[in-house]
Amino acid sequence: MKRKDILAMSEMIFSGNKKFTDSLKHITKMYLDQIKKIQREFENNDDTEFTELYKYLIKKCKTEEKLYEVYFSCLDAKKMVDTCGFYDSNKDFQKFLKIQSKEENIDLYNRYYAIYFCVYSQLEKFSLSNSLIKMAYIHLHNALDEYLLELIHTILLIKLKLEQSINDETYESMWRQQCRNNSKHRYKYLRDNILGYTENCIDDIILFSEIRNALIHNNGIIGEKFIRELRETKYKDDFIEGEKLKLSIEDFKSWIDKCSTIRTDLACAFASSYSEYIIEE
Repeated sequence: MKRKDILAMSEMIFSGNKKFTDSLKHITKMYLDQIKKIQREFENNDDTEFTELYKYLIKKCKTEEKLYEVYFSCLDAKKMVDTCGFYDSNKDFQKFLKIQSKEENIDLYNRYYAIYFCVYSQLEKFSLSNSLIKMAYIHLHNALDEYLLELIHTILLIKLKLEQSINDETYESMWRQQCRNNSKHRYKYLRDNILGYTENCIDDIILFSEIRNALIHNNGIIGEKFIRELRETKYKDDFIEGEKLKLSIEDFKSWIDKCSTIRTDLACAFASSYSEYIIEE
């Protein structure tokens, strides 16, 4: 067993841990900061009339997501505002509806078309926030998946080069198989090959994989496979087939924490199980 090979394994381990930790920080900054900025823009908006109108529209539809669905069905913010009832007793607005051209009353025209635009803009920002949250989930899952695969790659190289318990052909075959496997099967491989590591996080891995699959392949709708995969997990009663996934910043923050915990648990167990191949310099 050559010292340079052990050093190479150690470098792979430390590099993989650091890369995943950096990815968590990068993903948090890239997505959450943008979403928070969008939210702050609405909260800090000094147009009281617009903010009250928008809150009224949300209340009427029960949620902002439902409001966006209504808007998306017609793509006409003006029509939504004109018919929502918020301005039914507003004399200025009723007067505005009767003007035939901008020149008739430029002040009213500018005032209410500005409000139309604010509503449209806020709905588009809501759509952007939702897209960012979806992208954040997928990006985070990919980072976790890559981390699991890097750990597996390290274990296979240890078996090949240091323990010499497998040959080149077996290594190539096992590596190709792991590249095809999903996160759940990669996680189970790590559980079986890292001494003292339990499957405390396997339910989270399965759920996270199914969230990712639903977002990519089913437009966020919970399908039969989603329910089937969760049947043996602690999440088996938390989702209903046919419903759309409810994604929020708070939920995503919890997934950042869960992924950090998974990384810490795996790294500690790995360091203990393969301590003879880790050299800290």
